[in-house]
Amino acid sequence: PPPPVVEEPDVLEPGAGAPEEGEQPVTAEPPPVVEAEEPTFDLVEIFYATSRKRTGKPGAVNFYGGKRGSLEYGTAVVSVPRDREIGELPTPSIWTLEFRPDPDKHFILTEVTPVTDRRTFLGAVSARVAGSERKEVFVFIHGFNTTFEGASLRTAQLAADLRLDGAPILWSWPSAGGVLSYWKDAREAESAAEA
Repeated sequence: PPPPVVEEPDVLEPGAGAPEEGEQPVTAEPPPVVEAEEPTFDLVEIFYATSRKRTGKPGAVNFYGGKRGSLEYGTAVVSVPRDREIGELPTPSIWTLEFRPDPDKHFILTEVTPVTDRRTFLGAVSARVAGSERKEVFVFIHGFNTTFEGASLRTAQLAADLRLDGAPILWSWPSAGGVLSYWKDAREAESAAEA
């Protein structure tokens, strides 16, 4: 009897050997293309000058406290969520049962970088303005009951909402950042050192 007819498979099974002459080699399916998700927040770099004293504590949020120190300059980076109303400055709150900052929903001070001297600072501000189209600058001076973190967040919020094309600058005087410290803040604000 004739030998049985074995049909050739259309596709080689893994490990079946090399394809015959004229056949296309079998390749694995390429991995699916995963598109990177669009970020839901922007990182806004602000410039700052402050007469607050460094705390010595780790992290950007606690970098400067409410006591007077020597004049310092630097930059800070704030994460600004895109999905919010203009003027809103959402932060984690126990009232909304949000205990951890989420860059998709909250403003977050992520980085504070002191600049060694005034000339370097002014050069960085000038370079930012020169590299912008509209050459805009604004200086934000916070009020009473404001921490360095709070002032940085508000500066970034204003820069984002105004669509500032240039350099947002914060002047942060040593406010204690507490409602019960109003009179201490008033003395600091009226101090000759702030004049």
